[in-house]
Amino acid sequence: MRYQTLTVVAMMAGFAATSVLHAQASRDTTITMDASATVEVVGWSGDFTIRGVSGRTLRAQYMGDRGFEVSGDSRALRLNGSHLRGAGSSDLVLDVPRGTALLVRTQGGDISISGTGGDVEVRTTSGDIDITDAEQVFIESVTSDINLTDITNGARVNTTTGDISARNITGNLEISGTSTEVTLRDVKSRRVQVKVVSGDISYSGALAETGRYEFSTHSGDVELSLPRDSRATLELQSFNGDVTSRNLPLTLLPEPGATSRAVVQTDALDRNSRERDSIRRAIADSVRREAQRRNRDTGSFERDFERSVERLVESVLSSVGRTMESLALQFDGLPRGGRSQRMQLGESGGPLVFVSTFSGSVILRSNEQNDRR
Repeated sequence: MRYQTLTVVAMMAGFAATSVLHAQASRDTTITMDASATVEVVGWSGDFTIRGVSGRTLRAQYMGDRGFEVSGDSRALRLNGSHLRGAGSSDLVLDVPRGTALLVRTQGGDISISGTGGDVEVRTTSGDIDITDAEQVFIESVTSDINLTDITNGARVNTTTGDISARNITGNLEISGTSTEVTLRDVKSRRVQVKVVSGDISYSGALAETGRYEFSTHSGDVELSLPRDSRATLELQSFNGDVTSRNLPLTLLPEPGATSRAVVQTDALDRNSRERDSIRRAIADSVRREAQRRNRDTGSFERDFERSVERLVESVLSSVGRTMESLALQFDGLPRGGRSQRMQLGESGGPLVFVSTFSGSVILRSNEQNDRR
């Protein structure tokens, strides 16, 4: 995906372009940007409001006593407010040309991004995140309520604590969290993966014919609202809850044998292993980039800040991975100790839909207006 490429390109461009433009902290900055530019925003504490505008003019307004340092050029610009640590919050209002790719890194504060129409990457420790009208989104957070609307090319969200809401999402969607309520509406995706430890999951949207959908929570209900004319093969598991359906044409399929269950379990463990390896590689890449920066940059605060966020995220994702592997093992006994059902929605065929909850119920219903009355 383009998230990792975006980070590397922006950092390299930022260092290369520093000699082109380096302005001391200012309360108001206006710059003419190239098409398809990248803007990186680094902060400590304060609210960020970023808006897409027509034309090629970028304008940054700083609401605190001191402004951000500006470096880079019209292709790759960096607004650095990390020096404001200890100086109180410093709010930023940033207007960027539509299509600009954004990287936002901060320790705390709310982040609102709207109308940019480009890729967005956000890494933060705390503060609410609201993103509307973007292309591809990547978010890593420790404590945040996250709201995504009108995303055109998929999203990946990792968080520890906070609710996640997504509406009108096109493209692949991956969500993981620890104590997290997840609400998905009007999703148009061939691949959706939601894994949380504690929290309800609610999904409403169509199912792609060749798609794959996975919803897993240890403590919480999973509710799927689907069109009545959907086709899908459903694997539904609940250890301490009910599996119920309403207004959907469902047919109970024969119970898979022990061999089939073993294959399903092995596949689940293999997926978890691949996900953890992918996370480790991403973190290792971050560490290598950090080592490279140490040879070029003497800013000890920013290095410590970035590494502290990486350590928090690494710890959280590692914990989630271990928990999900443990759940996969526990579910091996479900046909005897809990409720495990294979069902056909509509005519035969369609995508695969996996739903599992250890302490919660699985609810299936039609999302058509007449059926909700």
